[in-house]
Amino acid sequence: MNKRRIIILILVVALFILIPIIIFLLSLGGLFNKEKGFNISNMDEYLKKVDPDDKNFLLSALFKQVKNFSDADLENNLVEGEIRDGSYSEKKEGKVTTSVFLLDIDAIGQTYRISFPWSYSDDEDITTGLSIDCPPSDQSKFPDNYCESAYTNSSSIEIYLPYTGNVDGQKYEVKKNYLMENELKLFMVACGNDDLLEAAKADFVNWINNTKFLENIYDIDTVDTCTQFNSGSFDPN
Repeated sequence: MNKRRIIILILVVALFILIPIIIFLLSLGGLFNKEKGFNISNMDEYLKKVDPDDKNFLLSALFKQVKNFSDADLENNLVEGEIRDGSYSEKKEGKVTTSVFLLDIDAIGQTYRISFPWSYSDDEDITTGLSIDCPPSDQSKFPDNYCESAYTNSSSIEIYLPYTGNVDGQKYEVKKNYLMENELKLFMVACGNDDLLEAAKADFVNWINNTKFLENIYDIDTVDTCTQFNSGSFDPN
């Protein structure tokens, strides 16, 4: 075998080794760069001064809104909204700035009017709350589409419910009690351990107090689901 054939053979073998590696690396890149959830495509153009935590709060609320009132698969796909040019305005009261704008979401055929309070000060107590409303039809990009919003005041805890927490390795779940205003129900398999129920309640209250925009105005009723759990019939609803 001459030198030329040896070189060709080495190149062929190298290609057979490298091609699968390249394909594998490209697939990993696609996996880790996969985008999903909800985003505002031009957020930085209008809200570039807003703290990242406040931006995440806004996106979290919009994620819930889109997920609850559309067929969009946010778990596997990225849905984007766009702040409409000419619709943005700001109102300042002390250290709090409220941004108001129309958000068009082509993927679900909806327009929302957003009122979004934020502050430069980390110590500022923002109580006005975030609003995600359906605008009048003449302001909507999709006037013929039915619009519904549950978050006309997203300082409400309801955008986070049901909430799941963990205390000492034991899971608990908090849901809204729709029979009583401002009352929540905390469900946990405690099996008579009142201290565990109180620890779960304290953990949840601590989460409320440390979550921006939320006020602790709720009565929390604890429910020990031990009997239901052991019988296999547990249903926290």
